[in-house]
Amino acid sequence: MKALTVIKFTFAGIGLVLLVFALIWAYFTSEFIDSAQHATGKVTELVLERSSSGSSTTSNTSYVYRPRVQFTSDSGEIIEFISSVGSNPASFAEGEIIEVLYDTEVPHNAQINSFFSLWFGPLLTGFLGVAFSLIGRGIILFTHLKTKQNHYLRIHGSPIITKFDSIIENRRITYNNRHPFQIITQWQNPITGKVHIFKSNNIWYDPTQYIEGKDITVFINRDNPDKHLVDLSFLPELAD
Repeated sequence: MKALTVIKFTFAGIGLVLLVFALIWAYFTSEFIDSAQHATGKVTELVLERSSSGSSTTSNTSYVYRPRVQFTSDSGEIIEFISSVGSNPASFAEGEIIEVLYDTEVPHNAQINSFFSLWFGPLLTGFLGVAFSLIGRGIILFTHLKTKQNHYLRIHGSPIITKFDSIIENRRITYNNRHPFQIITQWQNPITGKVHIFKSNNIWYDPTQYIEGKDITVFINRDNPDKHLVDLSFLPELAD
């Protein structure tokens, strides 16, 4: 549970930081558009570069084309810059005439006047912020509901004695390159004769030496045994 707490607040925190950064980036982009000088530029070259998602150790390396643009400022200075945003296929062609926005005090601080060039960064950052926030909030909601259900089952559930079956690693979860353990138990319903399999919550150490051969209490919802809580109170607490 401590590991899950770290994960959920890490995702939520990263999401919040990204959203704030996206808003700040969008604000400065808007300010730049309002105050920038317009000029006519020309794409002189398409610079082929490895994208940030590519890797020199993999064969599926991806590349993007970033336009090199030349324009003349109001002062008569010839300015050349490479767009900070690239794409594949290229969004522009060599020799294409485009509109440029630039800062009159720092003319080399120029951008191609297109929605993609100006807003790709803030939108991507905002999208990632929303994604991280949703994951974090989803984990928070899941743990809250799980804790509420466990509390209800411990108070109102029917305790049954089950037979220890096995211990497994929950490979769906990884934290610090480790997987948590789960205890599996069995119980045959004396009324229906059916065998039910119960799985415990995650345990962040191997509990084998503390439970082998033991009967284990499980609290179940009699109307729906799938809703259950394997009682782990007999296990020693993990040191911080």
